[in-house]
Amino acid sequence: MHQHICPHCRNASVPNLAVRWSSRESPAECTACGQLSHVVSSTSSGIWVFGVLLVVASGIAALVTQSLWVGLAGLALMVACNVCAWQRTELWPISKTDARTANKVGWWAAIGAWVVALFVN
Repeated sequence: MHQHICPHCRNASVPNLAVRWSSRESPAECTACGQLSHVVSSTSSGIWVFGVLLVVASGIAALVTQSLWVGLAGLALMVACNVCAWQRTELWPISKTDARTANKVGWWAAIGAWVVALFVN
């Protein structure tokens, strides 16, 4: 399984699945040194949006050509691009204190959004 390079110790010891779910609020932990790192949110959002665009484009192409194989080929392309993009993703170091602070800020922002949503028509 592919492991990412830790920006702290430079070992290939950050699990791929941890990188896919990492953020400032919930960073990935290196199995060698125990330090934290994360993927920049614009990168992870960009990978997700590109995947959605490929799915929509392959769906439209399948409808236009009336071929299920075109749609399946588009889905296979989306999976291949997604895997390739995540393998090339760069990790950014973050301290444990900054990660805890980002987590608290994220929770307070979510609570604030819910409160605003309750009172706005």
